Amino acid sequence: MALSTDFKDDILNESVNEKRKYQMTYNDDDTVSFTDVTSYSQTGSEYGAAEVNEERQAINELNSALEYERITGSNYYLCRIGDVKFYNYRGAIPEKWTGNLQFQMHEALPVAFRPKNAVATGVVLRSGVTGILNISTSGIIKLNPSEDISQGIWVMFSVCYI
Repeated sequence: MALSTDFKDDILNESVNEKRKYQMTYNDDDTVSFTDVTSYSQTGSEYGAAEVNEERQAINELNSALEYERITGSNYYLCRIGDVKFYNYRGAIPEKWTGNLQFQMHEALPVAFRPKNAVATGVVLRSGVTGILNISTSGIIKLNPSEDISQGIWVMFSVCYI
């Protein structure tokens, strides 16, 4: 579904008027009606219920396509929309992470969240400490931190992949 992306604002013709102008018409039933008589350089787009409904429908379609999984008892969660997947780790380190030593972080990712091709990316683990994160097509995640990180230190990192 392609949403409209060509909305325009009203632009007043400032050589004729600095503010919007309205003509007041007295009706036979003792009410009044207002008619916009402003001079515009550009007339803006209509925006109403149809456009709001169109946007809400697109949001609902995205939300219904989103899969989210928090792994019970772990420090990570996963989500995906179609082939785009997101891995987020956050929490206190359960045991010391030794620098320049690659280790497996946890059991394999569920099949729906495994990458099509192996992923290797740099991540920032905490201030001044980086690492290389590898995710295999079998869902095994291995991390190689650049230096030691003590048990109990809080870290957070994320990676988005296909």
